Amino acid sequence: MDDTTNATSEAVPTVEILHGSDLTRALKADKIVKNHVYYTMGVGLVPVPIVDIVGISALQARMVKELAELYAVPYRHDMIKSILAGLLSSLAAMNLAVGTFSLLRSVPLLGPLVAFAGTALYTGGATYAVGRVFIQHFELGGTLLDFNAQEVKQYFEQEYNHGKKFVKDIRFA
Repeated sequence: MDDTTNATSEAVPTVEILHGSDLTRALKADKIVKNHVYYTMGVGLVPVPIVDIVGISALQARMVKELAELYAVPYRHDMIKSILAGLLSSLAAMNLAVGTFSLLRSVPLLGPLVAFAGTALYTGGATYAVGRVFIQHFELGGTLLDFNAQEVKQYFEQEYNHGKKFVKDIRFA
């Protein structure tokens, strides 16, 4: 093999193709995230202000726990609240909107409809982003102990936008 051939082969980007147990784990992780997006959207139907926020937080913590178990990462419930708060704090507009939508439920007639649509979009997108961030972190060998919300902020915001698109594209048959 000459230098030209070697240089050409190095310039070609490679794509990692998952096989066997890695593919199975990736599919299971994706299913965990998507299921929890649906669950958090469902919690948005709860007509009691603030109860929905508590339920969504609990579901996101459960999702991280399931992902940690899938990746054989030790899970500590006492750590997850602060980790999620740090991660979600970067979406200040989302946090304000969810609180507003929660309170909007108490307005007769249109309040619950507007609140559900808004809550579904924001919380579904956030849940999707949380899941994707933890999948990436666990895939790279990370644990809850070495998770740094500031380091993943840009990726989290990117995945949040993907999550909002995922929620918008959901079709209930």
